Amino acid sequence: MKIHKTVILLITTLIFITSSLAIAQSKDVEILVDNVNVREGPSTEFHVIKKVHSNEQYPFIESDNDWLKIDLGKQSGWVLKEYVDVLSKEESKKEISETEQYITVHTDQTHIRKGPSTNYDILTFVNKGEQLPVLTTEEDWFKIEINDDTGYIHQSFIEQNNEEHVLRNKTIIIDPGHGGYDVGAISVSERYEKDFALITAKKLKDILTELGVNVIMTREHDEYIRLGSRVSMSNLINPDLFISIHYNSFPDFPSAKGISTFYYDENDKKLAKSVQRQTILATNANDRDVSYENLQVLRHNHNRAILMELGFLSNVEEEKLLQSNEYQEKLVKGIIAGLVDYFRKE
Repeated sequence: MKIHKTVILLITTLIFITSSLAIAQSKDVEILVDNVNVREGPSTEFHVIKKVHSNEQYPFIESDNDWLKIDLGKQSGWVLKEYVDVLSKEESKKEISETEQYITVHTDQTHIRKGPSTNYDILTFVNKGEQLPVLTTEEDWFKIEINDDTGYIHQSFIEQNNEEHVLRNKTIIIDPGHGGYDVGAISVSERYEKDFALITAKKLKDILTELGVNVIMTREHDEYIRLGSRVSMSNLINPDLFISIHYNSFPDFPSAKGISTFYYDENDKKLAKSVQRQTILATNANDRDVSYENLQVLRHNHNRAILMELGFLSNVEEEKLLQSNEYQEKLVKGIIAGLVDYFRKE
């Protein structure tokens, strides 16, 4: 009986070692679904440090029970095995000459940038139907080969299912809050809400424009625009959506943080919920939920309208985060994902 138990133990041990070696010899893991949490350690008790998405691949480091440790570049983290596929070296992504992976562009005049961010200059433009060879992926950007050069195109601009993008030909008004002598909230480092709002609004405009959206800004510079004028513009143009961008402040409670979305008309509640949910998923920010608010730009607006408070300038850590280009792009990605989710269900 003891010999039998010993044999079983040896076999179990060998299976475990063989499985571990097989994983260790694999080069990459591929993420199977969107918005997978990457944590500081191999347990849900550890903090989330990043979210990864479907089809992304990361170098494997080690395993611990139901968790795999992956290399994120500047840091490493842990994901649940059930959300990833462990690839052999042969299956891992290689250069385009070996994999021949292509993407198809589905909007005209799509920007190709010199780097993986809207902060980089535009290298050239491509049009609907063009196929581009993919070299690698970096965060939410494809690095592609074009005209004997390399450039970057945001993943949002590529419809993998070959359908027309749901936002194409929509008209959206973006309203950067405050402006001119109306500075809005003042941050802990004495920066103005009006400037934060304009930065976010311009980034949002850039990507929506490349998705085929007709974007109209209530202001594109540091100027004062009356609230009534912003609403009148919306009612005159009759857009598919009006979205007002703001930032919050609560100096008496400096630990306050997070994102909230407001609506006035009950018919806009679904829109607010969709955008709020996707922005929280993209940023992992504190969720302050959606709520009714009697605000002038919402109350007198005859169109779908929401107002977002995207973070607290009175919170030292959050203000620092809001100044980073990487986080600003996460905010924009979340807002757009929310709009896509909403219009697809309409």
